[in-house]
Parts: sequence; structure tokens; C-alpha cells
Amino acid sequence: MNSESPDDEFPTYTGNADNTVEVRTDSDTHIGVEKKSGGWLESETERILRFAGMKTQRERKIVFEESTNEHYRVDILAQYDNLTLFVECKDYSELKVTEKILFTLIGQVHDYRIDHPDETVVGVLVTSAKNVGQNMGIQNKLQREGCQLWDGTTIQKLQEKMIDVDSKSEFASYLFEKLGYVLQSDDVDNDTLMPGQHRFHCRMHFFSIPAVKYIGNKFSHKSIINDLKRVLDGTGISISSFSYKNFNSSEGERINLYVDFQKTLTEEKLKEYWKSKSGLFRKPKESPMELMEIGFESACIGAITKTYGVEYSHPTGAYQIRSIATRSQ
Repeated sequence: MNSESPDDEFPTYTGNADNTVEVRTDSDTHIGVEKKSGGWLESETERILRFAGMKTQRERKIVFEESTNEHYRVDILAQYDNLTLFVECKDYSELKVTEKILFTLIGQVHDYRIDHPDETVVGVLVTSAKNVGQNMGIQNKLQREGCQLWDGTTIQKLQEKMIDVDSKSEFASYLFEKLGYVLQSDDVDNDTLMPGQHRFHCRMHFFSIPAVKYIGNKFSHKSIINDLKRVLDGTGISISSFSYKNFNSSEGERINLYVDFQKTLTEEKLKEYWKSKSGLFRKPKESPMELMEIGFESACIGAITKTYGVEYSHPTGAYQIRSIATRSQ
């Protein structure tokens, strides 16, 4: 393991993942390796996450009571942009995942989210056991808490994907889509902008209503996205990208969606909008750019609220803005 460092730092683990040599077994119930240095499952999971471009730290110390320095350790803490994976690995040859392990992970992830409100935190329970269809209840409980269960079959599929892809970025897109996270670009694409134009961009996160309450069209992400596009028609706002993931809740199947919105305006239109918001004797305190950011954000939220099939009061909070930016040239 790597040596400890201050909690406010996020060093990259530099251990050699090849210290363990994978040995495929004939078992249909779990994956296994020859443990040369121990911790093979952590090492293999970390190798997968680092291949996707994530910074990782093994055995990360998390202090939950500063006065007494009480703490616990997470097997792997991985980070990319504002996405953080809270990973616990269990090398089990049996199929059963105990509820104690489950609720310990959920509780620790919940506490970590409170202390890191600006991060998207996903808990991942990794086990070498396969065929977790027998543990569907455990899987569903994790999904309802924004967590995931990766079994031996999942790990093997990720290993195979690493070989099949043409680039690491392709693998990163595949992995982050599995996590329900839209890759954050460092910049908004400005290639199509003309001089004096401005592009506004924001990312929002929301949930569908349960499938059993969805009436009319087929319950799918396409139906919701198409209805959202219909609501946006005539607003000048378009959907540049989106990502989704179906999951099971206590009320049945739902869809978790991330949507990127964008709008392009000329400098002249931007000033017209600013003037339209000014009264006879008062001008907005915000600049034209700032005022448009506020209006653009409100318009995107308004469009979501008018879209059929969206849950307006999901417990984890709808309309969480993941990013908002303006670019111009």
C-alpha cells in the first residue's frame, strides 16, 4: 500500500498492478487469482479505473470524528473531474453479500457526500462472486442509493472491453456511461461560432417517474428526450448530448438522465435581451452575460418541468446543475 498523505491531498497510487497474476478458474461462481502480494481484487479494479483516466488512491483514510480522529478506510477512492467513486472490494467465492456490508457502504457514502457537496459520489461494491442475479435485492438497494454492485462477471466484461476498444477515451466513455455520468469536456465546442457569438451550456440531472405511472408512449429515455425536445422547440435551446441509465426503485423501474443544453446568441441579441429585462428607471444589476446565464438556466429547468414523465420531487433532488459555462469568440 502507499504511504499516508494529508487528507486534503489526492495523490495517485503508484503501486504496480502487475504484482498479482490473474489465473482464470473453471468455476462459474467467481473469478480468482494467484495472490502473490494480496489485494488482487483491489489492484485489478484500480487498474480498470486508471485505464479510464481516473486518479486513484488505495486505502484512503476518511476521518468522520475530528475530535477523536476516528476514521475508516476505503479500499479505493477514484476521481475524475467532479465524479468520485467510493469503492469497496470483497473477494468472495460465495454469492451472498451480507446486509451489514451493504448498509456500511451506503452509510459511509452518504456521510462522504455530505462532506463533499460539490462532487458526484457513486458507491461501488466490487465482489469476485458471479451470478449476482441471485442477489437482485442487494443490487436494487444499492441502485436506489446511487451505488452499484460490480460482480465477477462485470469485472470480466470490463477487462474484455479494455482489449476491444481502440483508445482509452473510448473505454472511459463506456465506463462513465455505465456509471450514469456524462463526460465533462474542458470546453464547449466553439468551432461553429462566428465572431461576436456566445454559446451558453449547462448540464442537468433528473429522474423519470416510475414505469408503472408512465401512460401513453413506450417507457424509454427516447420518449422523454423527444418530449423534452418538443417543449424546447422555438426557445433557441437545443440538446447537445445526453446520457441515461435505467434502474430499479421501490416503486419500480425508473430512468436516471443527464442532459446537456446549449444556446447560441449574437452580441446584439444578448444586449436586446438585457434591455428587455430593464424597467423604465432601473437596469439589471447583472451584466448581459450574467443575466442570460440566469435566464438560460431557468428556461432549461422550466422545460424539464413541462416534460411528461419527469419526477419533480425525487428524494435525491432533480435539476441538479452539473456545469454551466459561456464561451465566445
